[in-house]
Amino acid sequence: MNGGQLTIRSKEDVISFVNNHPLRKRGVLLIFVALGGIFIDAYDFTSLSTGSTEIAQLYHLSSFALGFATSMMALGALIGALVGGRLTDRVGRNVIFLLDLILLVVSALGAAFAPNYIVFLTQVSHP
Repeated sequence: MNGGQLTIRSKEDVISFVNNHPLRKRGVLLIFVALGGIFIDAYDFTSLSTGSTEIAQLYHLSSFALGFATSMMALGALIGALVGGRLTDRVGRNVIFLLDLILLVVSALGAAFAPNYIVFLTQVSHP
């Protein structure tokens, strides 16, 4: 640590910091941030499939329409990957990570309360 800042260059830096400062505020925060990224990716790509039967019944979807809704998540991830790297370089990782968390929550709520299929599609495709 340098002047109150933590510099991370590799996964070994994270492991070393957490092992040496497990109960400190930064150590706990670092663990949650590291696991949060993995959780977001896993949650994003698996959450829609767990409720696909209910979604199909709710909106009276054909197999094609349900598959299209599921593929919109991959399209959102593709757009995010194409745009995200440059945007992250410009504004910083923390800002983009926080924005991604906010979009995840807003999109999940939007999808949960979507009044129709079209609104639902716009919510599941957030980049």
